[in-house]
Amino acid sequence: MERFLKIKELDIARLNNYEYISFMSRVIAFIPPSQSRHNGEHNPALIGVPQELYERFVKEVDHLQYDSDLTVMGDEIRVTTEVPVRDDRIDKLVCYIWTRVVTVAKLSLEKERKAGLALMPVITPFADFSQKPMSEGVAIIDKVLKNLEVEIYAPHLALLGLNGYLAELKKGNEAYKAKVLQRQREISLLKQKESSVLIRKRIDEIYGDFTLITQSYNAIKPSEVSRKYIFILNELVTQMGALLKRRDTLRRKKEERLRAIANGEPLPPPKPRKKTRRRRRRY
Repeated sequence: MERFLKIKELDIARLNNYEYISFMSRVIAFIPPSQSRHNGEHNPALIGVPQELYERFVKEVDHLQYDSDLTVMGDEIRVTTEVPVRDDRIDKLVCYIWTRVVTVAKLSLEKERKAGLALMPVITPFADFSQKPMSEGVAIIDKVLKNLEVEIYAPHLALLGLNGYLAELKKGNEAYKAKVLQRQREISLLKQKESSVLIRKRIDEIYGDFTLITQSYNAIKPSEVSRKYIFILNELVTQMGALLKRRDTLRRKKEERLRAIANGEPLPPPKPRKKTRRRRRRY
């Protein structure tokens, strides 16, 4: 009596999206081809899997890889409705311009004081700029820059040396608005794509049925083809399991190292590398 072959279990929920797609794609790719089929097409009937289940399997894996939310933002990244974070450079430029004008408006030098007093009404919106949300701040910058384009302010800006700072502020503001627009486009596109989480749940169910049918078929009607497929699949599962174990080990070591640094404990010395003898070439 032949030994019953069982497909090894793997915690596929722990695989990241790239590893998950790679694993499922290889599970499909290892399905044996039929000699009677053209171009080496897979014949799931050789391992007892119904054609309908096989087609759903292929369709869902392709859907996850090419037409899910992963194609919008990449693996392990999710778009949110939040706009990009504040640009510190913009905040610093606004703060400098505001401080510069307020400071010279209090000086005893007549020319600089007049320039500062002339610019004060225009740049007053910069007073509490850092306290405002960035979405409102973008509009404030646009309004102030537009008002400063009036010719009467040109000599004052030149006297205080603010033209270069205003040019950088305009450049940074335009770049920020471009980021916001890009994020809005990504969100719009993402809403048209199905969540990879939902697709993975369907694939998990299909994979469970797939492996159960395969090992049951091999138990009832054992063949060299089905046995070979199970051996190959188990080898793949072993490789993925080793990858997860190695990842856990690295994460644990990193956590222990960070904990030791936080507690002021001495770090463990690195393990010495094994010396390998170089073989002498024979001529």
